[in-house]
Amino acid sequence: MNMKALILTFLFSTTALVLASCAGSDEADDIAKAQKCLDEVPESDPASASNCMQYVAKYTSQQAYILKCSIAMAAGGLMESKTVNAYKILKGDSVPEPNRNTAFMAALALDVPTIADGYTKAKEADVFCQKTGISGLMFLSGVVLSGSWMAKTMADLTGNPNLDLSDPNAVNAGVDHLLNSAGGCLDASPPPTCDQDLEVLGTAVASLSNNYCNKKGADAKVCDEINDATEAAGNNATAIGQALLCYLKKRTYNPDTQTCN
Repeated sequence: MNMKALILTFLFSTTALVLASCAGSDEADDIAKAQKCLDEVPESDPASASNCMQYVAKYTSQQAYILKCSIAMAAGGLMESKTVNAYKILKGDSVPEPNRNTAFMAALALDVPTIADGYTKAKEADVFCQKTGISGLMFLSGVVLSGSWMAKTMADLTGNPNLDLSDPNAVNAGVDHLLNSAGGCLDASPPPTCDQDLEVLGTAVASLSNNYCNKKGADAKVCDEINDATEAAGNNATAIGQALLCYLKKRTYNPDTQTCN
């Protein structure tokens, strides 16, 4: 399944499963209310999606988790315009090839109301998304969580908490700070901000590899780096996070020195 298909799966899978719910039950009624609420969230006000959570918060069915996942992602800013913009970065030439995969993930980062808040929401959303059991949602959530870590770190490194993730030039400059600049995360002495929550990034990457990237039909555009990082770093989540940064920079990870070659 290619990246565009995964994005469309995320955007539309909720409706299909809501229609499959058992009509007449209290849960089905509440799920329908949540779906209607989510459908009516305006592109200009993604944060209002959080109001839809009240209808499904107490349920633990697959349908409920799909909606919780969708609501949490939307409330953090994952609306159609963001997914389209990220897809254009991945498949276009607005960002140079060496930075493109990193920029794609960062462009999908949650950033409502701020990048820092979006990172927190991405961690919360990922719990719901992983419980759906749907590979497309689990994959997209892992990419969003990874990208949200990157965006938070890029914002810290650039000193710009309001980094515009819809601007390919701004994202590309942020990637340069993250991977290429002196004082970035691959510098010989990376700043402390690079190590903060690196385990979260590594855990998301390991989940991506285990739940999606090792399956037939996985999108190689992003999965090559993800699988390489997981294989090189073993079971250590922090090391996997560091290894991913190495492979995104087209370098290799040395587990003995925990640095890039």
